[in-house]
Amino acid sequence: MKYDMMRVFICAALVGFCGGQSVAAGLLKPMKFAPTYADLPFSVRMENERAGFEDWEPEYDANGRCLRGCAYQGMSIEDDLKAMERQTQIAVAQLNQATSQTAHPAPSAVPSTQPVTATPQCTPSNPAIAAGQIYPSGEPLTGRPTITSQYGDRIHPVTKIRTPHRGIDFSVPVGTDVFSPATGTVASVWSDNTCGRGIRITHAGGFESVYCHLNSQLVKAGDTVNAGCRIGQSGNTGRTTGAHLHYGIKHNGTYVDPNNFIGR
Repeated sequence: MKYDMMRVFICAALVGFCGGQSVAAGLLKPMKFAPTYADLPFSVRMENERAGFEDWEPEYDANGRCLRGCAYQGMSIEDDLKAMERQTQIAVAQLNQATSQTAHPAPSAVPSTQPVTATPQCTPSNPAIAAGQIYPSGEPLTGRPTITSQYGDRIHPVTKIRTPHRGIDFSVPVGTDVFSPATGTVASVWSDNTCGRGIRITHAGGFESVYCHLNSQLVKAGDTVNAGCRIGQSGNTGRTTGAHLHYGIKHNGTYVDPNNFIGR
């Protein structure tokens, strides 16, 4: 009797294995969560991270505290939005300064930020984007499509949880050409359960552009892309409620409001 009592005590304390079976096994039940980047197989996540991918969409709990994808775990939605607002102001100021220097160059030299106004030399291309442009200014699509979801605070259409939207959504049919608004280098090309098929491009001045829910990716990591040239086609991949392009801009590692750059 004493031996049996001691055995039960030890098994419970260590939550170990007794008689070949886990004491806690009967208490565990499978749970289902909304698919996220973290739910991908380990090997897939490691491959994506080696390619330079980062968790693009933050995950929040019902209390508005960040679970993953933020600057730090537990970050509030309000703090996240304020951080992006501050970085947006810095990015806009930098772009305005560069534009001012281009319009009024110093007599001794022409700055490297001077844009080239010729049409991009690629087919197909976005004629609204100046060839040689180094900052992400203008739209990644032609025809000024409807914006169906704005940047900023929103209730996520799929999870129904309040989540900052770190970009803007353009309503376009599957297969619509997507263009890089500036010359840059492809940092990452990946596929996951939220962004779907995605592309991230680095540009001058600490800027990056991010594209999600693509149907096709026509570039690979390490490629140099020219301003106004096609990089992929829009789709309905990942966590969506319909076909569209999610477009985001980052500056020095933080997402900023794309409305300040698309020219509307």
